[in-house]
Amino acid sequence: MKNTCIALAVMVLPAAAQNASPWETWERLNDWSISDVLFPNLHLHGAGGFSTGEAEELASGGHDPQREAFSAQAIEPGLSLRTRYLEGFTNYLWYQDADGNWDGEWEEAFGKIVNIPGGFELKGGQYLSRYGALNDRHVHAWDFVDSEMALSRFLGDDGLLLQGGELSWTLPFGMDTAFVSVASVGFGNARAHDHGHDHDHGHEHGDEEDFPHEGEESALADDVWTARLMGRYRFDDFHAVTAGVSWAGGTNGFGRDTGVIGFDAEYLWRERGLEQGGRAFRWRNELLWRDVEAFSEHEDEEEN
Repeated sequence: MKNTCIALAVMVLPAAAQNASPWETWERLNDWSISDVLFPNLHLHGAGGFSTGEAEELASGGHDPQREAFSAQAIEPGLSLRTRYLEGFTNYLWYQDADGNWDGEWEEAFGKIVNIPGGFELKGGQYLSRYGALNDRHVHAWDFVDSEMALSRFLGDDGLLLQGGELSWTLPFGMDTAFVSVASVGFGNARAHDHGHDHDHGHEHGDEEDFPHEGEESALADDVWTARLMGRYRFDDFHAVTAGVSWAGGTNGFGRDTGVIGFDAEYLWRERGLEQGGRAFRWRNELLWRDVEAFSEHEDEEEN
């Protein structure tokens, strides 16, 4: 049985003018290094509010807020390595679950060989894949308090977090620095995760007719291939457009195939151009299409 889904995400993000935001002040405090090679950093992210529904039930992503009043959504210590030919990054993420208990996990830990002749870059380890416009962003870089719904529904609770390798190539387009295009291809296995969601899955459904398929099993799991082509053109320091196409395919939790293709486009205007601060306007669209080969554990074997 095949199940095909489509989702559209549209974002318009205006920002008010400001001379030195608290975010920029915190980033300056994070701007220090050890021997100009190791760069420690720390990000704190909390969320508060109330809802007429259960906060845990409203969370679509693994790190969306799961408590009312206040929740420590993410405490992220990280460490970057930067040399001429070798770079690396690792970060740990602590968070509160729906009961207020603390949990944690390694989010990313990878190394990169950079400045390879021809514009190539090779990355290996555990990393957020370059899929779409938002998948490789950490919690502290999200534009909203929740993860992008289309990504968490189509790629998994944590997005597409792979253990494997990725090769990127900055395409040669002469001396026109206004246009940059990067192609990347990767292969790996999705990291297994358990964020303690207390939803009933598998054989625990009270009404089998309401749960014909186990949704989480539709996500990519093993032997995952990814590919992305991105292009960005800067008209000047103040206006830029970015567009990309992404694809991911592999074995899902049913032991069958899942494929996801995405198209994204963005326009960005910044009042101060490449300098920090000032007003900004962003319009971003992202369209995802997922095709899943699945079966129901509640169907007779001969019908699968």
